[in-house]
Amino acid sequence: MQATMFTLEEERKKRPEVRDQDLQAFREWVDKQPHLPKVSDAELALFLHTCYYRLEPAKAALDTYFTVRTHAPELFTDRTLQSADVSESLGKVLLQVVLPKKTKEGYTASFFKLKDTNPRLYSFTTSSKAWCALQEAWIARHGTEEGLVCVLDVKGVSFGHLAVNVTIMAKFFVYFQEALPVRIKGLVFINASSIMDQILSLIKPFLKKELNDMIKIYKSSDGLNDLLDKSAIPSDYGGTEKSLDELQNDAITLLKTYEKYLLEQEKRCVDETKRPGKAKTESDLFGVQGSFKKLDLD
Repeated sequence: MQATMFTLEEERKKRPEVRDQDLQAFREWVDKQPHLPKVSDAELALFLHTCYYRLEPAKAALDTYFTVRTHAPELFTDRTLQSADVSESLGKVLLQVVLPKKTKEGYTASFFKLKDTNPRLYSFTTSSKAWCALQEAWIARHGTEEGLVCVLDVKGVSFGHLAVNVTIMAKFFVYFQEALPVRIKGLVFINASSIMDQILSLIKPFLKKELNDMIKIYKSSDGLNDLLDKSAIPSDYGGTEKSLDELQNDAITLLKTYEKYLLEQEKRCVDETKRPGKAKTESDLFGVQGSFKKLDLD
């Protein structure tokens, strides 16, 4: 696999909604923001698409993207396979993959499952780092998507897995909902048991109403049939797609291929000393219990 990057030309062919006047206005705004790192035209198209080609929301999302990454180093540094905790987690503890085929509605689906159910081995921080890195590598390769559905098989999840750092969880969900350059289209939980009530109690304080309304819960894995055609369902669940272990190998290959890219992205931060107006702090971004305070934009 070669580390190819999506281009503006590809996006123009794929997305006729990409208009020159929107790109120009976006570029003029970005160039007036001295606190931001350099941003490519392809990335501008990515954020425009994510925000349904509305310029002001796209500005806010792009600014939030770099700002959150700057103020959440726990999630956006040491996240390649060079990191012992990420390598160990993806090797023994977690199965985190992106399914090759789309959902019935044409969305990309990410899939999470515990490989080892021992809660002492699980780290929400490491899991989140690995997930963010995988999504970033996927976006770098594929560019815009119709949307993203996150599937979580919660079989084997216990109370011990819920002992997470709520500050890190707050940071993750701000990024997930406000900055990740993809349209979130659903959270699907399968093999849900009585632990599901505790899971929802833990995450709901961090969820916006729109995301909360996207949650679907199934007591078995049969719920995958509502979301995916049989050809897209991993063989572990009765489909004809590769097994999760094989898909995990593909994910690890993707991370290895885009390792240099991911390392370069760690350097792309905001410079708060140059931000027009008041500099943003960690408290401004994440507040209490993960509440998000909107960034001021010119």
